[in-house]
Amino acid sequence: MNDAPKHYWDIPPALPSGAWAAKRKLAAKLRELAEIVVTTDAPEEDLAMAIEAADEVRRALASHPRRTFKDGFSSCKDPRDFAVFADRTALTGESNPISPPMRLVKDGTNAVGLVTFGPSYEGIPGCVHGGFVAAAFDQVFGYLQVINDRGGVTAALDVRYRRPTPMNVELRVEATTTEVNGKRSVVAAKMHANGVVTAEATGTFVEIDPVRMKAIVEAQSKEEG
Repeated sequence: MNDAPKHYWDIPPALPSGAWAAKRKLAAKLRELAEIVVTTDAPEEDLAMAIEAADEVRRALASHPRRTFKDGFSSCKDPRDFAVFADRTALTGESNPISPPMRLVKDGTNAVGLVTFGPSYEGIPGCVHGGFVAAAFDQVFGYLQVINDRGGVTAALDVRYRRPTPMNVELRVEATTTEVNGKRSVVAAKMHANGVVTAEATGTFVEIDPVRMKAIVEAQSKEEG
């Protein structure tokens, strides 16, 4: 079926509908608004009006139930359930207003991430903040693990910044696995802007099976309870 996810981060276009599709539209509008807020020189009276409007939206949504991925993790039974939370992630989630969002593509056993960072992610003038560059690498590495059936967590991440990474330019992150040793994988990637390498990264990932992950989440919930 065209709406059956293959793995985490795979969200077929036909899957989001109803409230989910509406949340995506709201997140897109909020991304636009965030960019305007970051860059606007609007006068105080217009900003005050915008604050009131934002308060109205907050009140309209605040009374409804809310769930984090941690809250919903134990109830996820199949890829469709996980897809709801994959769509909320910080770098790729179309339901997340702080997400750029990044697009992830499988290239054989390699992974590619495509992302454009706007003014909301600016570091030095006209360039992407280095922390977001590192986060982009980490995201593509995580996807690389998943598409190769080695889903796990980051044990180490080393980023080498070759030159400033420009804003408002589509960046291409190409990642590959260079070594596998038991549950550990060593990965490497390069970030390209207009065909020029702006940063490189290597990482070590540790595979964690779903049963182990569930046990970790449940243990954390008990400690907090």
